[in-house]
Amino acid sequence: MTDEDQVHVPGETLHRLVHAYKRRLMHAMQAADMPMPISHKRVMKWIV
Repeated sequence: MTDEDQVHVPGETLHRLVHAYKRRLMHAMQAADMPMPISHKRVMKWIV
């Protein structure tokens, strides 16, 4: 990693946290054999 990679970008931490949450939610629903409705996927795309 270079110093450029470690520069803090405002909002980046929140963006990464929300992305991780959405990914875990999708995987958990798939593991439980509960497909996420398309309407839920569309809403999740608009969250951050």
